[in-house]
Amino acid sequence: MQLPSINDIALTLGGNVVNSEALVPGPGHSAEDRSLSIKLDGKARDGFIVHSFADDDPGVCRDYVRRKLGLPEFKPRKTKTSGGARPFSPTVAKYVYRLADSTPYLQVHRLADKSGFPQYHWDGEKWIAGKPGGPKVPYMLPQLIAAAAATPIYIVEGEKDCDNLAKVGFVATCNSEGADGGSGKKWTSDLNQHFKDRHVYIIPDNDAQGHKHAEHVARNLKPIAKSVRIVELPSLPPKGDVSNWLESDSAGVKLAKLAAAAPLWEPTPASEPPEAEAEDEAKPVSALLPSPNMPMAVARLFVAERCLDDGVLTLHHWRGGWWQWRRSHWAEVEDREVRSLLYAFTENARYRDAEGNMMPWAPTRKKIGDLLEALAAITILVADIDQPTWLDGRSTGIIVAVANGLLEVETRHLLPHSPQFFNQTAVPFDYDKNAPEPKRWYDFLDALWPGEPTAIDMLGEWFGYVISGRLDLHKIFVMVGPTRGGKGVIARILTALIGKQNVAGPTLSSLGTEFGLAPLLGKSLAIISDARSGGGKNSPAVVGACFRSRARIR
Repeated sequence: MQLPSINDIALTLGGNVVNSEALVPGPGHSAEDRSLSIKLDGKARDGFIVHSFADDDPGVCRDYVRRKLGLPEFKPRKTKTSGGARPFSPTVAKYVYRLADSTPYLQVHRLADKSGFPQYHWDGEKWIAGKPGGPKVPYMLPQLIAAAAATPIYIVEGEKDCDNLAKVGFVATCNSEGADGGSGKKWTSDLNQHFKDRHVYIIPDNDAQGHKHAEHVARNLKPIAKSVRIVELPSLPPKGDVSNWLESDSAGVKLAKLAAAAPLWEPTPASEPPEAEAEDEAKPVSALLPSPNMPMAVARLFVAERCLDDGVLTLHHWRGGWWQWRRSHWAEVEDREVRSLLYAFTENARYRDAEGNMMPWAPTRKKIGDLLEALAAITILVADIDQPTWLDGRSTGIIVAVANGLLEVETRHLLPHSPQFFNQTAVPFDYDKNAPEPKRWYDFLDALWPGEPTAIDMLGEWFGYVISGRLDLHKIFVMVGPTRGGKGVIARILTALIGKQNVAGPTLSSLGTEFGLAPLLGKSLAIISDARSGGGKNSPAVVGACFRSRARIR
């Protein structure tokens, strides 16, 4: 089996190479995550070895890598057996069920060939084969007990799904032994007590048994839980589960929105919908949000409703500031602008308290501050990302953002605008492949530099560099000439190309002051008009500031 190079593996899985190993997002993690390490190893069964710094299941990680690389599914070697014994299959994951006081109770093993889920019970010192003799307990019971009364409790079919949900901040649980089709042998009545007065969201696997299990659990919990909802996940593959869903919804934003919109479960389709609170018909129905004590859940709903474009984030927190997508480019916005959006989102909203009563969300400075911090955690970009770049890891040539798309300069291929392209600079006009030659501009340049095509080519190269939004060359472009020699026209044309909001106009002497670089923050271009330096006392400071600056200075 021929594997790709380590560089190709990193590129395919959206990561990067460090010390001959690929650091990539783990299964179910965000695109910025680098918790999964992949090393090529000719002695390994797969040709590579994996390690998860987030303690993800090694088998899951290995299968995830194989799937992303388009490799055939892992199949353990079959061993010859006698007397009808089951072939050996290694354990790829262990799940520990604990009592309310966190004492180990049950351990479930997942085998590589999924032929069974052996159970072991804790005797106080070690694990003994066989399930416990006592009542069943739900998986992650201590976390369930510790959650606030208003916290949504998600019930899924397997421990792997619970673990993946927990990684993105959900409180999730399940019963041992898998789906119960209605027999009551797997979801037993002794589990019900743990969901008294809880808000329950049941997520079925996408198969007949999964839906039967969801209905069975709902019937059991309807009399005891505060509310019960079944959350259907659209577009799952056959037999798909919430772990499959999280591969494309790594922060759980869409899941939270679906859960919030799910109707209360009733035993029969003919049943009346849940009784709604009496409201003045003239008033619009207020949004129902999670409690202010659950800022992460509220932030996920805000992102799902206000900050997504075709499933891609349009708001990011990067290097201590907020960045919002403006179709052709990303613009930095003030903290108070984002606060304003959150105030508007929560102003007329309501939530249910621990007793199930409707309460006004009533935003305050503290509530919005908590929500703002949660929003930053969901939308954060790692600080070592530089603009312009593709956030999904794709590789293209130089891109220039124009009004009608993203132009790949080398191929002249026009891509649609996308929030995946993290850029600050965009030109305010369309790309037209049939546009006529800019004759007046060429005439102007020929008049400035007659017989100097190299100077004209150099200016064109500089314009292209500035328009592309790149900063990696760290160049200062100096134009020397008399007053009214064309420098101002060139500066105005370049400013018009990238937008005034992306241009700073400091003086040379101001760069040497304590806060001289402040006007350059967030700018693509710094234009110093008619600069003169006579070697004054702050000249070294000015030179140092110029070299520290990542702006372009004329």
